[in-house]
Amino acid sequence: MSISEKKNGSLFSEEEAKSFQLNDLLKASAEGLGKGNLGNCYKAMVEGRAAVVVKKIRNLKPLSSEELTRQMHVIAHQKHPNLPLLLAYSYSKDEQLLVSEEGTGFHVGGAARLSIARGIARALKYLHTTTTNSKSVVPHGNLKSTNVLLDCNGMDLISDYGLSSLKAQSIAAQNLVSYKPPG
Repeated sequence: MSISEKKNGSLFSEEEAKSFQLNDLLKASAEGLGKGNLGNCYKAMVEGRAAVVVKKIRNLKPLSSEELTRQMHVIAHQKHPNLPLLLAYSYSKDEQLLVSEEGTGFHVGGAARLSIARGIARALKYLHTTTTNSKSVVPHGNLKSTNVLLDCNGMDLISDYGLSSLKAQSIAAQNLVSYKPPG
């Protein structure tokens, strides 16, 4: 997938040849999904399209448009059934937005949890291993229960992968510690 930014305020995904106008996102009905270290997430219903998740990023380290573009290309090339697709992004001095597939987030019972854990493990192995499809290793850096979603078919998805490098350095360092005792 090749994604690129247009300077006229639109978001663009070259693979699907679909452009998301920022104004369309601003006019879309939105439902708050949550707030995390990276920013706020919204479910947006853009006219004529399926629901998407829009993440409004905050706490970024000083980042140029080129650095963000480079990281978005790495993320966009991750193809795995347990990773939601990055559809588009937007960068401006005051605001950075990521648009991705929606996970429905419905509740599962105990029997399905093991299957979900296996799917997450497969996705993490994929992200942490260089393959012919993915030339880059992409550490998640912020895996937690709120970053595990389910799509409409019940397939588990890991969100926010590859974004830890975009956060402020001090916050990123805290999240990459493997264990922190309480207190």
